[in-house]
Amino acid sequence: MKKFLTVLLALSVVFTYSFSAVGSVFAATPSEATADKKQASEILEKLGTNLSAVVNMMLKQIILTESIPFEVALH
Repeated sequence: MKKFLTVLLALSVVFTYSFSAVGSVFAATPSEATADKKQASEILEKLGTNLSAVVNMMLKQIILTESIPFEVALH
């Protein structure tokens, strides 16, 4: 479980979102997304996995729990 949570933390680096007042989701700029993916990929490599595997794990968790496997909040 600890490793899964660590991987989710690393994955959160990949998903940089800002929420408008109505709750719409906007992705980071392309250059930010590229930098985030590179940084996350480096972290995931140290954990012995890769971005594709973690995204697949997250998709399975969404299906199994019928929820987002990390907190999403307006800040």
